[in-house]
Amino acid sequence: MKVMRIGVALVLLCVSLAACGKEPGVAVVVGSSDDIDQVVIGQLTVMMLEEYGYDVVDRVGMGSMDGVRSAFESGRVDILWAYSGDVWQDMLEHDQPIKDSETLLRRINEDEAANGLTWLGPWTQTRSATIVTSPTLASTTYSISGLASYMSSVDPSTSVCVPEGMMGAVSGLSGLIKVYGMDFLAEAIITTDQEGAYNGVAEGTCDCALGYTDSLQVRQLGLVSLVDNLGFFPVSYIVVGVNQRILDDPDLTYYLEALGDSLSYETLDDLVDDYVSSDESDLVLKTFLRNNDLLSLSPENAVTAE
Repeated sequence: MKVMRIGVALVLLCVSLAACGKEPGVAVVVGSSDDIDQVVIGQLTVMMLEEYGYDVVDRVGMGSMDGVRSAFESGRVDILWAYSGDVWQDMLEHDQPIKDSETLLRRINEDEAANGLTWLGPWTQTRSATIVTSPTLASTTYSISGLASYMSSVDPSTSVCVPEGMMGAVSGLSGLIKVYGMDFLAEAIITTDQEGAYNGVAEGTCDCALGYTDSLQVRQLGLVSLVDNLGFFPVSYIVVGVNQRILDDPDLTYYLEALGDSLSYETLDDLVDDYVSSDESDLVLKTFLRNNDLLSLSPENAVTAE
């Protein structure tokens, strides 16, 4: 009888801790910026880990990526999804892009070892910087080289909206001008934030803008990405950063890698559209997890939610 009471007590203890084998009181903190694709991937992570019994603190949509990075580096965030190019150039402040995805990830992890952070991946979901413009101008120019020719022969006063972080970067406006031989007049370069750059094109404040190929706002505003025919902008791959404090949990790594495997450019593109347009956004994400078998994973020694 005494043995039975002890057994029942242990079961109840497991339930109260959400998952047997997890250190009580230790939570996993998932963070993200307030960019919509970051919010979607962050919420998928929160839902999935909660399903497997993890005590998750939801800090998805914290604000700017600079603030999220600071929290990640200081240990206030444990899991952060990002693009490898952004980690290398924006977070680690390197000005020389690396095109090979595996080499880039290795170099990132060499730098991040001192910060107690490790990045997993890369996965096939990609994005790159680009020039966006109106459908009318895009039909005339088609590619970035076409835009450069248009500027030299038709309209030398062509204006560009540039997010501040993309002004002097090697992979930003500075490098673009050198590679494509573009000659923007000083007064035709308008610095703003990313949202303002897209809105500037849509409202006619500027003729083109630097942005990203995966931008929901570009699609919503009906803008067009020009073809990077000289391959100037490096492709960036999705990666997930993990605080080494929790990296010793092999099941956690398994779950994150499974989620990464489920993401592709088209998949995330469609998922973000569904998430934004639906009145039941949580249901959209839960359905995605279920349809991709991400709620029925069975790693060895996996945590099972009660």
